[in-house]
Amino acid sequence: MDHPIGLLLAAVLLAPAFASAQTPTLDQLKGQSGGLSGLSAAPAVETTAVIRTMLVAKDGTPVLNAAKDPDGEAAYEDAYVAELRRGETVKVLGQIPGWYQVEINRRQFNSDAKTWENAKGWVKLGALVENAAALPYQTPAEAVNNIPLEPVDLPGDQCQARFIEKLKGFVGVPYKWGGTSHAGVDCSGLVQAAMLEAGCTKQTPPRTAAAQQQAAAPESAASLQPTDSVFVGTPAHHTFVVIARDGSSFQVIEAPYTGASVYTHAWSPSGGQTFGALLRKIERN
Repeated sequence: MDHPIGLLLAAVLLAPAFASAQTPTLDQLKGQSGGLSGLSAAPAVETTAVIRTMLVAKDGTPVLNAAKDPDGEAAYEDAYVAELRRGETVKVLGQIPGWYQVEINRRQFNSDAKTWENAKGWVKLGALVENAAALPYQTPAEAVNNIPLEPVDLPGDQCQARFIEKLKGFVGVPYKWGGTSHAGVDCSGLVQAAMLEAGCTKQTPPRTAAAQQQAAAPESAASLQPTDSVFVGTPAHHTFVVIARDGSSFQVIEAPYTGASVYTHAWSPSGGQTFGALLRKIERN
């Protein structure tokens, strides 16, 4: 029988080697104690040998700021970068156990550099596939979820008409906080999703109502045109889009609140609202 003191000594000597062989925790990989920020700067991310493109396996796939599930909807503003569509193409930049780091076709404004750039974030391993043959069967009704991989070269008026057509294609889609697909959209997600589907701009709008308000060219109620946005609050906490105007009468499309669906309705300007040309501003940039 081995001597107890010998066994204890061996355990102490082997402990560091055993610990180093274990899979590190996500917090260790992130180089931080936890939370949803700072991950992109962590040195533990393994860059892929060749940056490659992959396809999203299903609608509603979330892209997160950190390789960690958000703690419910309360973490939405900090945790969610975007939701992706089935068949959408993303660039894989690197990975850690269980997660891909990706660059996506969503434009975000870098307030420090004063430039637009592609958004980056994290998706779970298994959420992406290598080729279209691995995607689930897609019915014709779901084909509208596809996003053009390259911008469609259209004159401004045709781009605006296409954007309105895509907005109307979401009528009846349920409200879903953070959603940007036909599985569900929120107010600003509707704007972003329809503009992505229209595919006639090189830039896509920011994700939130407040960021869209900041990015839009300010307008007055008297100068509002179809495709212009209405923002509630400053910074905005809600937004919807004008789709038709006849004199002083407006028709808008809106994803209103949880439990409701996207719908069109008559609207008149009121207090607490500001207005902006988001699509037309992006077209000019």
